[in-house]
Amino acid sequence: MHWQANSADPKTGSPISYEEFVREPDSYTRWYNQHRIKLSFGALSPLEYRQQLRVVA
Repeated sequence: MHWQANSADPKTGSPISYEEFVREPDSYTRWYNQHRIKLSFGALSPLEYRQQLRVVA
């Protein structure tokens, strides 16, 4: 699906700006890569897991 100038927020139906359109996937990607809980990491987030391994400064 391509972004269109008249794209709308699916929750409210109101128009959204291009910046808002780009911010949402970016926000989700950041959450997914840093904060989600992963059972294979011992119920830690990826960021906490990397900190535990001292991979992140």
